[in-house]
Amino acid sequence: MKNICLLVLILGLIKSQAQITFNNTYSIENNSAINSEIGWEVLVDEEGYTIVTGQFCSNNGPYCTGIIKTDFEGEVIWQNVFPYPLELRAGGKFIKTPDGGYAIAGDQLIGNEEYRFFLLRLDSTGDSLWIKFYGDTIKEFPRNVVLAPDNGFIIHGDGGSGFADKAIVRTDSTGTMLWEKNLGLTSGNVYRNEFGNLVLLPDKSMALAYRASFTTLGFPDSAALTKLSSTGEVLWTKYYYQMSVLCSPTLRLLPNGNFLMSGCKEENGFDYYATFLLLDPDGNIIKEKNRLALVTGGIADVSLTSNGDILACGRNDSILLAENLPYGSAAWIMRLDSDLNILWDRNYVSLKHGDGATLYSIKEAPDGGIITTGGTILDTLENGGFDPNLWLVKLGGDGCWQPGCGDEGFIFLAVDEKEGLDIGRQVYFTMNPNPVSKNLNIRLMNAAFSQQPILKLYNAAGALLRSETIERGILDVTWDMSAYSPGFYFLTYEKNGLVVQSEKLVVFRE
Repeated sequence: MKNICLLVLILGLIKSQAQITFNNTYSIENNSAINSEIGWEVLVDEEGYTIVTGQFCSNNGPYCTGIIKTDFEGEVIWQNVFPYPLELRAGGKFIKTPDGGYAIAGDQLIGNEEYRFFLLRLDSTGDSLWIKFYGDTIKEFPRNVVLAPDNGFIIHGDGGSGFADKAIVRTDSTGTMLWEKNLGLTSGNVYRNEFGNLVLLPDKSMALAYRASFTTLGFPDSAALTKLSSTGEVLWTKYYYQMSVLCSPTLRLLPNGNFLMSGCKEENGFDYYATFLLLDPDGNIIKEKNRLALVTGGIADVSLTSNGDILACGRNDSILLAENLPYGSAAWIMRLDSDLNILWDRNYVSLKHGDGATLYSIKEAPDGGIITTGGTILDTLENGGFDPNLWLVKLGGDGCWQPGCGDEGFIFLAVDEKEGLDIGRQVYFTMNPNPVSKNLNIRLMNAAFSQQPILKLYNAAGALLRSETIERGILDVTWDMSAYSPGFYFLTYEKNGLVVQSEKLVVFRE
């Protein structure tokens, strides 16, 4: 009885250590399943989390836009989808409106590789109120939508053929267009302007960050910042990096009136940096922070926490991952303080999904934790393509799935199916085969990055049968199980005196 209680304590300890964290994937259905759902943006309110999702309705390519609402534990409250034949492609950003509803900006395919903006208004339960379309000229890939002081909307995206310019549409609160502009940023040796986002300033002027491409510089790309009047007139433009910029710049307005711009840059054709710039209101650099060998896949989003810290997310395609891990890419999160000092950065690998996991949006949760969304590759389609599903991950404020992950740079998440929903948990090891008759192969996911974990084997009665301390840097261990009697066992992973994972193991005789 005493040993059985010990085993129950071991299993219960793992559960009791965790705050509300989850690692869920969702497939939205409403008469028409979306075959590729990517979480583009997550919003936080008093009820839970709302995510805009979608991309393709089916394998042949028509676009869909979806929205899903969950509570703070990741349980679905409601969901909706706006399917073909409208060909609505979510632009990736949406906002909550003063009446408790939502506004989603995106684009609609109207011709051969030609698109126009749309603005979709929803009520508080995700049902559509109206949709409006904009653009006598080509406008595509809306990068964000902003609520104006009069409760109208400002939509920013790419304009002109081949991403030649930036476009802005200004509407009233009913979606009626007040004005539209292509900003005329293509001039001289600047031939292409794309990506980025727009922020509204207190005096109703605007600031726009984006990527500009040049024809004459030794390095073709630059991060750009343009100041605009309240009616979209260009006041000034400044360029930064003057080198190959690998990902879209993001721009945030800080409480003190300064700007935070983030992006990625490449040097020497090999060294990749995540870059953060503090800029004054005139666009002058106050401070710069570069982080080497991260996020070659891009910084997708940046947000501010209640204490002024900075959260950034995206994907890490670093070659360093391929050298040490079974996958060559991972989702990625970094936290910095307001002076751009890095507090921590971590990579997240989903063992079910493998390569392709990306985080596109990140926010602070009401409990001080982190909520982030993106997409993961769940299945390979018959035509050889991939089928991403919406990925929603809740973490502690330190980026840990379980308390006390310390300096771990890699968090590995397993996904188990429960009642049709993919439920996640952090793992520190995997084992195979199971059931096992002789050699048990154990892959130690974090042993190379954390201090000497201990593997322990217990029988079904809770008696400790084997204990082995793993030296830092060892990734694989093989145990000979032929001396153990057939039956059930438990293999546990102990770190810093705490059991953080326990798995059932079956031994049999051939």
